[in-house]
Amino acid sequence: NSRIQKWLLGASSGTTLTSYNELSSPNSIFVDTTSTKSQIVAGTGRSGNQTDQLSSPLGIKFDLRNLNLYVADYGNNRIEKFQFYTQSCAWYPDATTVASGGRVKGQLSNPMDIAINSQQNLIVPDYGNQRLEKYFLINNTIVTLATNIENQTAKEREVVTAESDQLKTEFRQKAERLRKELTDKTQEYEKINTDLHAFKKACSNNGPISD
Repeated sequence: NSRIQKWLLGASSGTTLTSYNELSSPNSIFVDTTSTKSQIVAGTGRSGNQTDQLSSPLGIKFDLRNLNLYVADYGNNRIEKFQFYTQSCAWYPDATTVASGGRVKGQLSNPMDIAINSQQNLIVPDYGNQRLEKYFLINNTIVTLATNIENQTAKEREVVTAESDQLKTEFRQKAERLRKELTDKTQEYEKINTDLHAFKKACSNNGPISD
């Protein structure tokens, strides 16, 4: 019905809080008791992937400590942070991307919601990657809380393989440099040894060197 309904406890019917043309398939809600009128808080109303745009946002959470707004931008595979400015009492229209799309640890595929714990860390259900990610915003670390083991193993194998290939390449290059240095040193030693033998032979032929 593309609307927000308010139901009082024990009521047999609800009260419509939004008009028909204001919303399209609403997916999440946060109650702001300080406002009595509707307004666009984030996004432009048109789907897009720019810093001021969203695509099928599914979940929102407020950081009640700093009043920042976090949005699970499902269609863009990212989590967006809209910073609150007290001077204008509004959120800055351009967001900061907290987590972007991808399949390696920390990246997202179709995030569906957000939770914020008491330490201001984000917990995100990463629907497309079949895992639950926790973001420590203070030190920018990421922990996978739950995952499909087979799915994780495949992804980790990709990362490990890439890192292993890189290490193998670096090892081969270093081994080649050492081999060349060893060859050069061997040739230098052989020349010194040849010169030494020649010097000894010359000394033996000429007899002891006198003053």
